[in-house]
Amino acid sequence: MAGVLFLTPRMKTIISDVPCCCETYFGDWFRDHHGFTHANLGSPCVKGDAITPPNGKFALALWVASLAQKIVVTWGFSPIPFCFQLLEAFKTAAFAPWWFTADHRLARAKYIRLHGRRTTQCAFDPQVKSISQEWAHIDAFYGKRKIETLRRRGYLPVGDTLKSSQINRANFSLAAVRIDRLRVRPANGNLFV
Repeated sequence: MAGVLFLTPRMKTIISDVPCCCETYFGDWFRDHHGFTHANLGSPCVKGDAITPPNGKFALALWVASLAQKIVVTWGFSPIPFCFQLLEAFKTAAFAPWWFTADHRLARAKYIRLHGRRTTQCAFDPQVKSISQEWAHIDAFYGKRKIETLRRRGYLPVGDTLKSSQINRANFSLAAVRIDRLRVRPANGNLFV
């Protein structure tokens, strides 16, 4: 919990996490309270119109960066070479990467409460095993940009998490847009073009 995230009027950040550590919640919070565009690359598909992003990791990062001056991307990625290359592409496109973390036993218990034991065994356990195996790479990539968001008593409230991680919250006023699995929809439900 050593990093400092400074949010500026042109902030672009990408948040990833141990499953059940609230990266999507934080993305929504920055959208709802500070006018960020939230691109959730890991959420289920939604019905309706969609804007199709370009193919290719570098084109995708630049395309997402072009959506707004203030954008937060959330993505619970698989720690495989292609995904690390995509993270590097986001970094090259001026996104600041952040890792949300928690004790894996606490996160697993929360995941079981939310999704059940079978889903936990099929989804959470393999993901955390991969994270553990690739931790040296993850740790090197994120450096001090790691924030603990889940503790024994539950999730830290956003305000407490922001304080404890020294995240500087600035005042923003950009139209809120939500992107679900690259299907772009503004907060009011109309298609964003």
